Amino acid sequence: MLEKVNRILRHSGLPALKDSSDYYFLGEGAWHAAYRAVLSEGDYVIRIPKPVAYDRMVEYHEESLLAEYDGAEWYYRTANRAVKGICPEFYHYHVSRELTYTIESYMGETLNLSAATKQQMYTTGFS
Repeated sequence: MLEKVNRILRHSGLPALKDSSDYYFLGEGAWHAAYRAVLSEGDYVIRIPKPVAYDRMVEYHEESLLAEYDGAEWYYRTANRAVKGICPEFYHYHVSRELTYTIESYMGETLNLSAATKQQMYTTGFS
């Protein structure tokens, strides 16, 4: 996987990782696996489409991927105009049969809202 992560980083204009200790698996959703790359320039999240989703092989549909990824780019840009830094400042994607991915600035640890108290949720809402 290090080779693929480095291919994505170089393709995005970022430097390659020195070794596998500079990235790790974050988790996966239905459609993508996510990795965190730790670079001197900052940390990035790389999302790579999974070959199987919902127990079915995922077919390559360029138009669908472009719509999804371009929609995310538009949303991040618009949201950051409204509230600077609310979404990743860096977002890049590429769609091809050989290499499809998204890469964006790492925004920090996720919040476990289901485990938060009412006061913690209130405080978070005002941060």
